[in-house]
Amino acid sequence: MHSKTLFLVLVLVLSMGMSCSSGGSDSGGATNPLVGTWNRTAGPAGTRAPDQATFNADGSGRFSGTVSGNATFTWTLSGNQLTVRTTGDPNPGPAMTLTWQDNNNLTRTDTGGITTWRRA
Repeated sequence: MHSKTLFLVLVLVLSMGMSCSSGGSDSGGATNPLVGTWNRTAGPAGTRAPDQATFNADGSGRFSGTVSGNATFTWTLSGNQLTVRTTGDPNPGPAMTLTWQDNNNLTRTDTGGITTWRRA
């Protein structure tokens, strides 16, 4: 009887551990820190950067307030290297380096300079 009880407890503990480690996202991992809406707070003079960027968990997104209006895009983030491909453009732009200051502030460095962003 003791071994059946021990076996049952072991099964319950293992199943609880497996259910707690799922992460809660479709990919099975933690939520990407870039997902959400970001507002540009500063950038190089004369920049054509968007005023706002929304990054969706499915790898899609939208720029708002650009010189040419709104634009949709797809994105990937590998470590701190962000690659964005604007819809209709067969080539991605150059990779951008992201540096998180905290959960709500980041800087983006690319060939155009450094731009700062704050989570909306």
